[in-house]
Amino acid sequence: MEQENSQTISGTTSHDSIVDLSCHYQFENGSSQFLFLDFDHSEKNGTFLNHSLSFSVESFVQTLASCNGLILLSGYVTDQSCYYVVNPLTKDSITIPQPCIQEHVIRVGLASNDYNQFKIVLLEAKSSQLMDGNGLEFHIFSSDTSEWSKVNHFVDLTFPPLPEFEFKELSTQPLYSNGSIHWEIDGNLLVYHVEEDNCELIELPNFSKDWAWQSTMMYRRCFCESSGCVYYCYTDFDGFHVWELLKEDYDLGPFSDSETFRWKLVHTVMHESFASTHHEFRDTLFEWEPLTPI
Repeated sequence: MEQENSQTISGTTSHDSIVDLSCHYQFENGSSQFLFLDFDHSEKNGTFLNHSLSFSVESFVQTLASCNGLILLSGYVTDQSCYYVVNPLTKDSITIPQPCIQEHVIRVGLASNDYNQFKIVLLEAKSSQLMDGNGLEFHIFSSDTSEWSKVNHFVDLTFPPLPEFEFKELSTQPLYSNGSIHWEIDGNLLVYHVEEDNCELIELPNFSKDWAWQSTMMYRRCFCESSGCVYYCYTDFDGFHVWELLKEDYDLGPFSDSETFRWKLVHTVMHESFASTHHEFRDTLFEWEPLTPI
């Protein structure tokens, strides 16, 4: 059975109107194909398959994160778990062994700059028996040193229980923006400032006490960036909603406190309105041939 995952990655062209979308297709034989679509907002129906960036792999891999044109994958080398950092533009890939993990890795992130220097960040949930209170152990791989390091941070949240551990495809893809990695964890936004090595926890606008089971429903969420601002997008029973993450000192008025609620609703589209306006909406299909494995 063919499975599909898709995520937005940073644009690789010099045109501001073009955005790239990466689609990961997994096949029954364990192979994968990565297709890149260019969306040109300056042209009507301007959606194109970018053959130069698209590639395929013969072994089983999973997409974990993307940042500044690099893609982080997980896979195996001689039955040993590992990570791959792939550059679709050059088709270069780097294999990185996984560090020693004692418990659950609940989130993975990727940070990189314009010079293809990168860091992989793993969040390991530590039990109260190993740490005094709720704690996260950050395992950080740096391309500068080619080594793993680790640091502990205490956070006031409940770590994701099942079924999220069992169904990782239901979790939200991380976002790297403004020098920080953003993760959704149990109805909260965890922001890790990579260079400063500190983190902050922000409650999401659609926070729910039953978050673990809500994430298994058909509703989907994602983070995105535009003009240096971070946005949180999600669907619910009513429609589509887009919230902007605000700075701590942002003034929401006399009846709001940006220190406790850091979001501003910027757009909502009801399902009924979307269906009536886009009744002829359909996906664009592309004809493509198998690509040469990297």
